Amino acid sequence: MKFENGTNVVYRNVGVCTVEDIETRSFDGENNVEYYKLRPVSKSSSVYYIPVEKSGEQLRVLFSRDEINSLIDSIKGEAGIWIANSRERRLEFNKILHSDDYKSIIKMTKALYNQQLEKQKHNGHLSSSDEMILTSAENLMFQEFATVLGIERNEVRNYIINRTEQQS
Repeated sequence: MKFENGTNVVYRNVGVCTVEDIETRSFDGENNVEYYKLRPVSKSSSVYYIPVEKSGEQLRVLFSRDEINSLIDSIKGEAGIWIANSRERRLEFNKILHSDDYKSIIKMTKALYNQQLEKQKHNGHLSSSDEMILTSAENLMFQEFATVLGIERNEVRNYIINRTEQQS
C-alpha cells in the first residue's frame, strides 16, 4: 500500500505519524532509495525515514472509528486477563504488549484498570511493573484512538470505560 502526503499512519513502536513527503535519498552514499518522511503527530521534533519498499512491515493505516468501537465492544462482559504470579504476569503482559493483537491489549488494559481500582479501595496501588505495562499499553493505543475519535488523549481512558459500561 502506498501512502499519500498528509496521511496519518501508525509507525510501529513510535505511534501516529503524518507522511510529510516521499523522497528519494541516498543514506549509504551509493543507492538512491524512495523513503516516506514521517513526523510524529505528538509535539516531537523527530523525523523518521522509512523505505517505501519495506514500509508494509512497519506502517499501517489507522483503525477507523468503527474498528475502534468494535475492539472496545469485543471485551463486553470480560473481566480481562489476570495472572496472580507477578513474574508470569509480567512475561505474559509484555508478550501481549508487543503483539499486534489489540483485542488482547485492550483486555489486558481492562484487567490492569480493574486491579488498580481494587488496590485503590484499600489505599494500595499497582506494582511498578504493572504500572509500566499499563502506561505502555495506553501509549500504544491512546494516541491512535484520540486521533481517530477526535478527542484528547487524556479522554481516551474514560471513553473506553464508558463504552464498556454501556455495553454491560
